[in-house]
Amino acid sequence: MGNVIHCISSFLDVSVFQNRPSLQVRTKAQRQKSKFCPSVQHATNTDTMLQCVECEKWRLIFSKHKLTKNQVEQLNQVLAEIDYTCGLMLDDINLPQGLKSKLLFVKDHDCLDHIEKIYFSCGYEPCCIFCGEYVDADNEEDYYPQCADCTQQPIRKRDS
Repeated sequence: MGNVIHCISSFLDVSVFQNRPSLQVRTKAQRQKSKFCPSVQHATNTDTMLQCVECEKWRLIFSKHKLTKNQVEQLNQVLAEIDYTCGLMLDDINLPQGLKSKLLFVKDHDCLDHIEKIYFSCGYEPCCIFCGEYVDADNEEDYYPQCADCTQQPIRKRDS
């Protein structure tokens, strides 16, 4: 019985955790590029985010053009039917015809990437830049929000 448990735990270690594509660290050259340079405006054009089911971090959806209320509803219906994991591109999803022309894009992330800095400029609820946990808004203004559990060196915001 001990060998069976050892085999199962070894299988889980190798197959589930080490082979998770979203946990693999890729270089910038290996990541898919956007068709445009994402900005705060492109994020607010959709006002929509995806949450990775593995790392639970929020990822912004960018659009070159502002979506109508109907298009946002269509997008949310499509997204409600998928389990997003970091690294999944919107090109991999069958979007309704009206959304295909809007140049929708989500950055090619890995689970180990921190929350996008643009997230904090969009006025969304403050969360830890490292793990995505929601935090109180009364963090230092010179640094991106960070929870008490994350011990990484704080990331300083650029001078305005």
